[in-house]
Amino acid sequence: VATGTNPIVEVPAGYQIRDLLVLTVAVGDAVAPTTPAGWTLLSSQTTTPRIYIYTKFSNQTESSVTVTVASTTTAAVMVAYRGVSNTDTISAFATATSTTVATNTLTTSFANEYVVSVYAMTTGADTWTAPGSTNTRVDLAGTASAAGILIVDELQAAAGTSSTRTATSSASKALAAGSFSIIPSGRYWVGGAGTWNSTNTTNWSFSSGGAGGAPVPTAQDDVFFNASSGAGTFTINVSANSVTINAKSIDATGFTNTFNWVGFGTINLYGNLTLGAGNLTTSGGGGPTWNFRGNGTIDTKGKSTNGNWTILDNAVINMASETNGAMFTTITSGTFNTNNYTMRFSNFNTANSAAAIANLGSSVILINGTPSTFGAASVMDFGTST
Repeated sequence: VATGTNPIVEVPAGYQIRDLLVLTVAVGDAVAPTTPAGWTLLSSQTTTPRIYIYTKFSNQTESSVTVTVASTTTAAVMVAYRGVSNTDTISAFATATSTTVATNTLTTSFANEYVVSVYAMTTGADTWTAPGSTNTRVDLAGTASAAGILIVDELQAAAGTSSTRTATSSASKALAAGSFSIIPSGRYWVGGAGTWNSTNTTNWSFSSGGAGGAPVPTAQDDVFFNASSGAGTFTINVSANSVTINAKSIDATGFTNTFNWVGFGTINLYGNLTLGAGNLTTSGGGGPTWNFRGNGTIDTKGKSTNGNWTILDNAVINMASETNGAMFTTITSGTFNTNNYTMRFSNFNTANSAAAIANLGSSVILINGTPSTFGAASVMDFGTST
């Protein structure tokens, strides 16, 4: 929690990559803050007490954020939510000059969303009583010089209209309240053959073998292929050059059938890639481009993913098995640890940057395509590799 003019708000301890960071700013007068760089204004209440709610998904490089606002009555706080795919619905704000204020209702789109309610009070040494049945995340009493903030949340099991939630102040004063909902993360492929793109929801479920219709995975979603994903050989179509799909991780541990990646779209991964006993094939192009953008482990079970691998955004990638296939691998910025496994590449390149790091240990590196190029400034630890 930070108060006063231009407060500096610390990121919550223990936050992780792709956590949803929620920055709440309350102002006890008619001054508006400037949206911090890299943040998105989710919602705002522009009469006193003012509330501004900003969000971003963490890239794990954040430490603090300065809120530019020329008011001594400002209070600001940040919370982190894990296991969130995206925000969903935002309610209209409610205001009252009273000892109580209630949120307006909103309508969630999916089961098991969390509804987050945010309250603010004008200056004065007054305290909050949180609504019943909610979890209190922030309880900041007002002071003589700064606004007060209350943040609570609760799970809404079924999709539909939320309940209003009433917070109580220890004294009658100007109050404001608003709420928004967040969609849980985690997606399971169901229904066999289908197209993975930015719009098709038919093959996505919130649960293994569950009903389709869940939102398309985002960079916050762990994606699962398993025995309930579909029988036999089925196709995942990423055929268009312009198709870019995202996932925090892909886990096919329980998948024993064959899936075929059609085409050469781009897959952005922010965590692990784990293949299972099933087969992975490609057609209609050389396979997708795999962009590894977050720390993670690659376990191919000795199979080929085909396509190209690119390590970006200073990600640290650790191999957990040998790989067997023709693929172009480039370290643009990040660290690639082969962990002594045999690596088979069509080509292996590093950018001309000290941020491109390869640790090859005692791996056997097999190149079956064009000669590799290592940037002069890259950091290559060949170890005893051959």
